This record gives sequence, C-alpha cells and structure tokens, in this order.
Amino acid sequence: MRFHLVPSLLLVLSCWFSSAFVPPSDSPRPPSSSLSARLGPTRYHLDASSRRCAYRVAPPAPGFESAPSLLLIHPIGIGCASWFWDPFVRAWSGNRLLVPDLIGCGASDRFDPRESGMFVPLDWTRQLEDLCREESKGRGQVVAVSQGGMAPVALSLATRQSDRWNGPRSVSRVIAATPPGYAELAGGLPAAEVRTNFARLSSPPGRLLYPLLRLRGFVRLFSDLFLFRGGCPEEWLERCEEESHREGSEWPVFAFNSGFVVGKGYQEELDDLARPLLIVHGGGDRLVERRRQYQRPENGGATLELVEEGNNVIPYENAEDFAAIVKKWLNVVYVDYTD
Repeated sequence: MRFHLVPSLLLVLSCWFSSAFVPPSDSPRPPSSSLSARLGPTRYHLDASSRRCAYRVAPPAPGFESAPSLLLIHPIGIGCASWFWDPFVRAWSGNRLLVPDLIGCGASDRFDPRESGMFVPLDWTRQLEDLCREESKGRGQVVAVSQGGMAPVALSLATRQSDRWNGPRSVSRVIAATPPGYAELAGGLPAAEVRTNFARLSSPPGRLLYPLLRLRGFVRLFSDLFLFRGGCPEEWLERCEEESHREGSEWPVFAFNSGFVVGKGYQEELDDLARPLLIVHGGGDRLVERRRQYQRPENGGATLELVEEGNNVIPYENAEDFAAIVKKWLNVVYVDYTD
C-alpha cells in the first residue's frame, strides 16, 4: 500500500474508529445528569506499567445481577473515547456494563512513544484483562463488545492465555459491531508496511496534518461520507472536537491508523475462538459483503445481523436497534464445550 500525502489524510481518519484525547481544557467533559445517574463516577485502576486507566460502570437491571457483564471497547479515531457508547448506555436495560477509556483516550493516562513505549494493541488488551479481573470477581464471565477496527482486541481477550488471564474461561461471547472484513482481519498487514506508516505519520510533516484532520469541517465531511447514514449529529462533532484537542491525542490515532491493531493478522484467534461470535453491521454499507464471510462454516459460522437504517457506527447512530439485537442474541442458548 502506497502511503502518499492524500491517502494518508484518509488513512488517518479512515480507521477513525479509534481514539481521542484532550480538548482545550484538560479535563474530560462530565457525562449528562442522566448518564451520571446511570454510570456513576469515573473509577480508576492501574495497569502493569502503573498507568491510570479510567472506566465507568452501569449496574445491572433487576433480574440481571448474575448475568455476564458487557465490556464495551470503544473505537480509536480522532476524538473517540468511551463517550462513543453513551447512546447505547442510555438505550440499554439488562446486563451490567463496563465502559473503559483505553490508554491514551478520554480520562485514562496518555502515552507518548517518544517518552515511553507501548505495545499496540497488546497493552490495550492487558488493560482490559486487568479491569475484568478487578471488576468481575465473583461475577463470572464477561461479553466482549467492540466497535469497528477494535475487533482484534475483543478476539484477543477471548482467546489469549497467560499466567494472569484465561480468555476462553473469562469471556463468554464476542460481539463485533462493524468489524473489518474477514479477509482483512485474518490476513493483517506486512510488518514493514506498518512500521513505515507509523514513521511517516509520526514524522514532523505527518504530525502537522493532525490539526487539519481534527477540524470540525473535516470531521463532519468524513463522518457524513463514511460513518453515518443520515448525517452526523452536532453532539458527535462536539465530542470529537473536544477530545481531539487533548495533548497527545494524536498518538493512539497514529498507532491505530498505521495498522498496529490489525497488523499481525488474527486467523489463529478466529480459528481458536471457542465462544459464539455476533457480527452487527449496517445494511447501508456498500462493503457489507465482506462481513458475510464471517458466516461461512469454514470461518466459524458467526451470526450476522444487519441494521438496514445504519452504516458504520451502529451502537451510536442506531443505539436502540443495537441494544435490541444484543439482548435477543444473549438470550440464545449455546452448548459450552470448553469444560
């Protein structure tokens, strides 16, 4: 893939589903009063590198106290953080919700590769493992729910095993909203290409592009063209603009759009996934056929649900539909063969 100036502008925004940082003020906007009542105050835990990781929790509805928690993995892109899930949180009534800000996003600590390294996406996966261990004590498993290009993190959570984590026993199901196409996710990118992409994006000329990419007009243009079916709302633009002005907000965006998240390829994780997989995609997306490959028996036979009035940000644009699809699918009984 050639990485010249104009394609780089689109690439930095295209995988868009993935990150944000500090606005003109250095404190995240507090959630609305209704969300504050639903989610409660921001909580923090420390990852293995002593970075402060922020998250919010929505309690379960009556009768769902023993159901698995839903772990909501926000996209990485210009201005994105856990606020992406706010419409879904408002629409949801059921399982407990865990809503984290990934490292470098929202209220979590920043990372700057010029000062301290970070393994992408492994450190995001480890961050979520730590959160699940802390918040799921005595609560059983979690359901990993991802948006867009963060599907690799959800897959890793469900399949990764280490001395501190057993994915097959900790994650009961995986839900991927508008993930990459099956071939893209399975195949990944050449390592040399990813390194070259990041070197160019993080170079002085590349960093000069970021202030242009976070301009409200550019964000609106991209969102209207590629993300929303009916045009992006003003609240979306305000949150993206606010978060993208946080100091250091470019680094997660550069890492994601360089290809670090999908880079290694996830064929092994797809093959090893021993849990049910739900793919939710917008019927209005012209690339929907690439997601139908997840349904093939040789690819694991995932369930595919299409939201006809949606495009590429279903949990945000079509929160009520997404909540209904998730709740219906969680009620489907699957035989557990892992014990």
